[in-house]
Amino acid sequence: MTKTEVQKEIERVESERERLFKEKEPIDQKLTELYNELEDLQDKLAAIKIEEFDPEDIDWDWILCGDTKGMRHYKFQQEFLENFDLRRNGYFPDTDQAGLSISLNKNDPDDTLQGMADTIELFVPHLKPVKDRVRISITDHDLSASYSAYLYFDGSKWGIDYDYPSYKEGTTFNSLIEGLEYIRKYLWLYDEPEDL
Repeated sequence: MTKTEVQKEIERVESERERLFKEKEPIDQKLTELYNELEDLQDKLAAIKIEEFDPEDIDWDWILCGDTKGMRHYKFQQEFLENFDLRRNGYFPDTDQAGLSISLNKNDPDDTLQGMADTIELFVPHLKPVKDRVRISITDHDLSASYSAYLYFDGSKWGIDYDYPSYKEGTTFNSLIEGLEYIRKYLWLYDEPEDL
């Protein structure tokens, strides 16, 4: 191709590109309108589900949904989890479920551990396994500076393991309570009541 021919091709491609951008503008505008409409509808559905919420008949898929359906759903999910001393901790795209996180303090009494065990046992049947394990993150005093700890149940045993390269070895327990005692002793969030 000659210099003139290349220049003409450049002008042709630029012209075609500009034309397509102009054609794309109304499509982008329509997509934005549809996105906003979808957000509004998801908020309306969340409002209805919240109003009709029955603690005796929990829609666990909706409660644990990883891709929250609007801000109203997200806030309800947060409040619901906080009532059980749980927090949302990201989500698992493979299961489309919210990740959950727990924390215990060094001086928590045994009844706090039992309450956390009751909560975990309530939620575990509704959590989908990630790599053959139901996982619940642990927020500890190190705030995951060198590792990310999680409590797991693989269908037969409870354990604690770590994401990220870590100097720590995972461990298994004879019971959930034993695992929670380990968290209280080694992976606590606060060690003094005045820190709370």
